[in-house]
Amino acid sequence: RDVLGVAKTAKEAKFIVNSQALMIDGKVRNRERSPVGHMDIVEFDGTDIRYRVQIHSSNKLIAKSITKREAAYKIAQVTGKRNLRGGKTQISLHDGRNILLENTDKQVTKIKVQHSLKVNVPSQEIKEILPLEEGSRVQVTLGHHQGKIGTVNEINKRFGPKASEVIVHDEKTDEIFRTALEYVFVIGKLELD
Repeated sequence: RDVLGVAKTAKEAKFIVNSQALMIDGKVRNRERSPVGHMDIVEFDGTDIRYRVQIHSSNKLIAKSITKREAAYKIAQVTGKRNLRGGKTQISLHDGRNILLENTDKQVTKIKVQHSLKVNVPSQEIKEILPLEEGSRVQVTLGHHQGKIGTVNEINKRFGPKASEVIVHDEKTDEIFRTALEYVFVIGKLELD
């Protein structure tokens, strides 16, 4: 109601949710308080209304209108990776979801924490691995430069009290800035505002 303007009143918004027309990441949500976060896909069943939620420099989440083809996948950042019993590896993503892969899967060795994955929704099939490396296209999700999009020029990994940092070339302003390594989110070729 307040952000998208799909409903004019709270009553209309509740009706849309209760009629199971709201889909987040390809799954129907029927709770009014279903959380929505960075890179989530919001759709309304039976309509051509689709949005990708993204972080803006104003420290707010904004919704960008997308096509049906773009709504078929989402970009998710890898926040953890661990081996499980039974020869499986668990990949934890920034939005709380986990993907289980067989240890024999070739993708397991290529996936690292801070990389991003292009994942089909709702099947969670990994379509592409987007590594965090020099030349990667990233968005800053926290800090002074939040919302900025640019290309990684250099990664300085440090151990100890000083945080690891990334030097990024801003696409819009052509400036070069530094930010903490944990503040960058690899987006690849994804078009964001």
